Amino acid sequence: MRKLRYLFCFLMITMVACQKDAAIDEGGLAAETLINQVADHQAERIQYTAFGFVGNHPSFERVTDGFPIHAYAVIPEGASEVRYFETDSLQFRDSLRAYRRQHVRFERLGDGLLVRALRENIRRDRFVRMTYRLDDSLFITPAITLRAASLNSAKMDDIESGWNSEGYYAFNWRSVPGSDRYFIVLRDRSGDALIALTTERTSFQWYDLRSVALNFFPALRDPQLVEGNPYTMSIYAITQRGWLTATGDHAFTLQSE
Repeated sequence: MRKLRYLFCFLMITMVACQKDAAIDEGGLAAETLINQVADHQAERIQYTAFGFVGNHPSFERVTDGFPIHAYAVIPEGASEVRYFETDSLQFRDSLRAYRRQHVRFERLGDGLLVRALRENIRRDRFVRMTYRLDDSLFITPAITLRAASLNSAKMDDIESGWNSEGYYAFNWRSVPGSDRYFIVLRDRSGDALIALTTERTSFQWYDLRSVALNFFPALRDPQLVEGNPYTMSIYAITQRGWLTATGDHAFTLQSE
């Protein structure tokens, strides 16, 4: 009889555990909250200007049921200690105490600009913040909405490019419903990022920065595209809260005007 009672208790515990959302890491790093990391820095050394976004586009590699979440962040050269925090408290998205660090591995993409982390088994909506250190400062993204339970990132396949009537080489795409801005990255044949910026418009002409909100290569003055060389323009449609609504790539070879 005692063995039966033990077996019943074990089965009950197992059933409860199986119903738990596996996305929140309950051990080790989960004890570290974002407020702990902020407390290690002087107020003037904390910048809430880091840029990141998350999505679950079905064309991402390692597709699983529900598609894994890909978290992206723009990390400048020389930055270190990139970290990922989550909270499932949707009412307190601005509370740094609510964000617990998750054990994810960031990889730097070949473009020398973006880092990416993968989160699987996410079943509920939540908020994300990513951080990194640069020199003596801590950089933190705003609260990013992770909409895994209710949204899937779509594919953009209508990106066009060519010379316009003003003599600019221009890129155009359709507006993506629900998107507030577009993060665009142009890469050369080796995969290196030549430009990276955000705009609220559904077009960009080379190299006109008048409609640009954020420019991640501010030192560039007049970058040139080389006739006959192949390039790829990647466009990420993002909500104000950092959810990736759609993404697409446009490969082209620059032709003379």
